Amino acid sequence: MKSELATPLVFANFLRWMAPQLFRRWEVNAGSVGAITVPLEKGFDPSSVRVLSEEPGLKNGAQLPFTIEGQSVKFFAGSPGIVRVLTSDREMVYSLTLPDVGETLWKAPASVRKGIPKWTETAVSATDLWMWLALAGGLGLLADWFLFGRGRGMRFANVPGAAPKTSWRKAS
Repeated sequence: MKSELATPLVFANFLRWMAPQLFRRWEVNAGSVGAITVPLEKGFDPSSVRVLSEEPGLKNGAQLPFTIEGQSVKFFAGSPGIVRVLTSDREMVYSLTLPDVGETLWKAPASVRKGIPKWTETAVSATDLWMWLALAGGLGLLADWFLFGRGRGMRFANVPGAAPKTSWRKAS
């Protein structure tokens, strides 16, 4: 059978029997919750149509009620989620999360301010403190130097009871 034309068809039929999802065509659509009409192609089998829901409130794979009118399937989804419409060789996935288009136009009340505000209204009255803090830090370092750093060794040398100052002589 290796050189026969029927061999690949036998293997394809075997794979279709073992894993039919390999040969299923599928498409993904997004929409809003509510009544949904799904167009189907000509020649579909009405007995093979299933509408499965994966909504958070229902268990996965729960069937939704639907009607078939002509070449389309109509169903209603009341909450956001994923709905799968399965036919014999096609799968359509509907992600129902988008909000519906509004029917009225919202108008702002007359008391609402309009336009770009003036610069003086939006300017922040914050003051840069880093310059003042840097000046205070410098004054603190200067005070530290005056109190503890300048001439420290000479000041303790003149204090009575301090250690005597030793002088070293060169040995000759």
